[in-house]
Amino acid sequence: ADTASRRGAFAALVAEVDTLADGPIPAPARPATPGYARLVERFVVGELATRGDSHGEGHARIVRDTALAILAELHASSAVPQSEAESGAEPDGESDRRVVELAALLHDVCDHKYCDPQTDKGRDAIRRRDECLRSAASAEEFELVLAIVEGVSFSKEAKGLFDRASMPPRLRALRDVVSDADKLEAIGAVGLRRCIDYRRERDGQHASEAEDSEELARDVAVHCDEKLLRLSAAYIRTEPGRTLASPRHRMIVEWRAKFAASNNEAVLVSVVMTVRNCEPWLEEALASVVAQTYRPLELSVLDDGSTDKTWSLIQSLSPSLESAGVRVIAASTSPAKAGRGIGYGQNRAVSQSSGTFICFLDGDDVCAPTRVAKQLQLCQAKQLELCRPREVRECSDSVREGGSEVLEKVREGESLEFWEGAPSGVRKGESGKLEKLREGESLEIREGESGQLEPPTRRQRCNEEAREEPLQLREASGKAARQAGADPLPVLVGSGFTRDPIDATPRYTAWINGLTEQQLVQQRLRELTVIHPTWFCHRHTYERLGGLSEAGAGFPEDLDFFYRHLRNGGALARVPEPLLVWRHAESGVTASRGVSWEVIWAMRVEHLETTVLCKKPWSDGFAIWGAGKEGKRLYRSLSEKSRAQVREFCDVDAKKLALGRYAHYESGAFVPIMHFRNVKPPLLLCVKDFDGEFAKNLASLGLCEGVEYLHFSF
Repeated sequence: ADTASRRGAFAALVAEVDTLADGPIPAPARPATPGYARLVERFVVGELATRGDSHGEGHARIVRDTALAILAELHASSAVPQSEAESGAEPDGESDRRVVELAALLHDVCDHKYCDPQTDKGRDAIRRRDECLRSAASAEEFELVLAIVEGVSFSKEAKGLFDRASMPPRLRALRDVVSDADKLEAIGAVGLRRCIDYRRERDGQHASEAEDSEELARDVAVHCDEKLLRLSAAYIRTEPGRTLASPRHRMIVEWRAKFAASNNEAVLVSVVMTVRNCEPWLEEALASVVAQTYRPLELSVLDDGSTDKTWSLIQSLSPSLESAGVRVIAASTSPAKAGRGIGYGQNRAVSQSSGTFICFLDGDDVCAPTRVAKQLQLCQAKQLELCRPREVRECSDSVREGGSEVLEKVREGESLEFWEGAPSGVRKGESGKLEKLREGESLEIREGESGQLEPPTRRQRCNEEAREEPLQLREASGKAARQAGADPLPVLVGSGFTRDPIDATPRYTAWINGLTEQQLVQQRLRELTVIHPTWFCHRHTYERLGGLSEAGAGFPEDLDFFYRHLRNGGALARVPEPLLVWRHAESGVTASRGVSWEVIWAMRVEHLETTVLCKKPWSDGFAIWGAGKEGKRLYRSLSEKSRAQVREFCDVDAKKLALGRYAHYESGAFVPIMHFRNVKPPLLLCVKDFDGEFAKNLASLGLCEGVEYLHFSF
């Protein structure tokens, strides 16, 4: 039965390939097909008549249309150098179009898999091709087309058998156009089908036979790993080509993940890096990737225009990573095209990766060996936990507090009485059955009360309410995921960290490493509570929001994504153990980002107003704790509607209290300043020093964080 089930799963994977479809790439419109193209097209039809779809005349036409579409976009952006002969004799770019069209049509005629130049048959095929080409192109174009045809082979490029960098600029640019068009026919649905078609053509196998399906699916999976998943990052050269490749690459990633599940493989994790001038630290960072205890692992790295030896290091160290079981997907941008920001680099590195889960790493940081394993374990556990029906999740959370120090495990199916106001879904006096608890989970019951639970205290109710906001945010996506069984629930996982040097940002490091899981959400208005270098998430968590903003320098991409993640029902989690050495470097991709405090402040205020102040009890009025510069700056930054909700400022400083009120001259409003013991919650804490006497004063009020007060300033 198991064998039949496996065969059925593999047969379904092979059959699925026939149902997949790539979006069409139409060629630019033109009045009529030129005579030279019709001549060569007739020749190609005759030469490729006996070949399968993967190398047939239909493939040649598609590559021609795609190449012309890419060329048109490049010409529109002036990205292709023109021939000096085009100064007036021909319409602008016509020679480029002729070279590209001829090379695209002829690129497979003498492919090494079908044409051996050491045989008479192969030499005759080459002679016929060259004669046809001479009749359709000038002498200069003839040489360009042959050079392009010789340079589009994936195997030659992968083995370094031709030197692309030494090509003249125009030849290299036109070669990249044809090469991208050809490789796009190996990415996505068409790439998967070509693999199957070639296997059938070669061996005469038929996927409809169940006993062949597993072997055929395995062949396709190996082809994905060895070639198809590498094409987009390392071998697609033009910007239009990368744009066209992105959805096709995603299709291969998804098919490969389904094969992994059918084959009982562990999920693939991609370590994603964007690096720039990281030569001093890169080797140590990559060594920490190799040292990870988890496999399978992939490294997707983008060098964003380094001017030092960063790219050379990536190339020289890649073989050792591959031999250690880490697949390397590496790409680079030229220094001339660099500097488009961290968002662009991170998005491209994620886009070219293949993992189901994404682990972010900066080129100057170092991972602990267990980082991937521990963050993956927590991420998967949180996804499962958040998928539990809400009433079960809330019951197991809310009745833990209070009562005996002795924890009694509730037997499956045992009845408990619930109090008035108990978690939703349980009515007063109803004897409800609890779902089976997770292994080792317990409930606290007051000793001697036979399972009769005490009503919660005010603090307990506040703690429930503090959990309520993230639960509400996640409930809609959780319900949809349970019903559809589709996308995983979005969880962003961080970890503890240490700094290098150890005295870099000591206050910030101590604060963030000391946060509880609830405070990851509760203190989100102060700063990032899960720092970007420690991020780990499911691919869907990142892609559902479109990745990082590509606004460029001066924009806090990480804080923007963090807030969008929370606003769209995302959850936060953290492995408390320090799993990263976060280096404070003077250079590198994350250094000197030029983000002003005003931009960060404005983003925090916007998040405050859109996620807190618009909801009760805040919308009914609140107090700002801090009548100094920070508190007044916050008041002035609020919208008119939000300022109207501020009942008073509170403070402990005698001079501020003596003023009695704060005058906002722009609006003509006067806001009272009161002693902190005389104000009612909720309170928005906006002071610089949260330690010492302030912490004691706050604790003396016995308020519940997240419900009765929130931190704003750091």
